[in-house]
Order: sequence, then structure tokens, then C-alpha cells
Amino acid sequence: MSFSDPLITFKTYIKPALTLEDLRPLLEAWGLWCFCHSFLLTDWVRKRAEKRPFLRRWGRLLYNLFSSLTLLPLTGWTYLADGPYVFRWPSWTLPLRMLVILVAFYLLFAAFRVYGFWEFLGFKEVSFALKQEGILKRLRHPLYTAGFLLLWVRDQTLAWFWADLLLSIYLLLGTWLEERKLRRIFPGYEEYAQRVPPFWPRIKSS
Repeated sequence: MSFSDPLITFKTYIKPALTLEDLRPLLEAWGLWCFCHSFLLTDWVRKRAEKRPFLRRWGRLLYNLFSSLTLLPLTGWTYLADGPYVFRWPSWTLPLRMLVILVAFYLLFAAFRVYGFWEFLGFKEVSFALKQEGILKRLRHPLYTAGFLLLWVRDQTLAWFWADLLLSIYLLLGTWLEERKLRRIFPGYEEYAQRVPPFWPRIKSS
């Protein structure tokens, strides 16, 4: 199969220089990043941080800095690991892939309009309320939807395939944990969740 085939090209070989066992340290590092990323959002950590005025005010900013600074070396490591292609999108899908990327960035922009970009980063204090306006009228987790699209719109080398699979599982698990927390905090969240789908808006039938 060539790059221009009308189907996704699947490679059925693995170079001897790079196997799944070779990727084990990388995937363990990604797993550790996911664990730390979630652990720092738990109620156990939040309640202890709120007892300290500095962390109560700047904790979200420090969390985002930690997540970003630890994400960069992992991303570089994954690109260097590379490996053979597990699959490549055929060349004729390029316009569609560009459209998917635009949709992902639109979801990011629309979500930040509701959440507040500087509030989300932690430079401004976050208002503690259940928001249901803007893009949140159509889907509950636009940032996660954008994440899924950006993960899988690219060609997948062996290293990125396993990393993206791990990150996708993490996003699903993170969604489940966040949903549990929101239902516990906001009494009206259950009704909101019944009206609005989590990742993709419903297509209204006539």
C-alpha cells in the first residue's frame, strides 16, 4: 500500500531497533504524568491547598505550569522515539484533516470564551459556578473533544500510537472522575448532563 491509497495505510512490521518493550520507559513516563496530573486535582490535594492562602490564590497557575513544563520533555522524547508507522492518513484526506484541526481549535476557543482564558490558566480567580452558556449548551467537555481530535488527526508512528492510546484512555478516565465530582458539587448537574452530551453535540431531527 502506498501513501496515496484510499484506505489508511497499515504497516505490518516493526523495526528490530524499536519494539514495544523499547517504548516501556516512555509509556511509564506518560503514565506517571497522567497520574500526577489527576492526583493534583483530587479533593484531598485541593482541601490541603486551600488552607494556604498562596496556594489557594495561585495553585491553579502552578498546576498549569507544572503540567506544561513536564509535558514538553515527554513530547520531545516521543518524537525522538518515533518508530515505524502504525498507520498514515492517505494524502487525499489532507483537506478533511485540516478541517478537523480547525474544528478542534474552534472548540478550544469557544471553551475559553466561557471558562475565561486567564481564569483557566490561573492568572485570575475562577468563579465557582456551573456554567452552561456558549459551547457548553451543546456539549459538556469541549476541551476533551478537541484533545481527542488533535491526538488522532496526525499520522501515527509506533511511539505516538501507544502514547496517544494511553492519553485517550486518560481523557476518558478523567472525564469520568470529573463527572463524579461535578455531580457531587452541583445539584443541578444531573439535569444538565441529561440535556447536553459530553463530547459531541446531538444532531436534531426534524
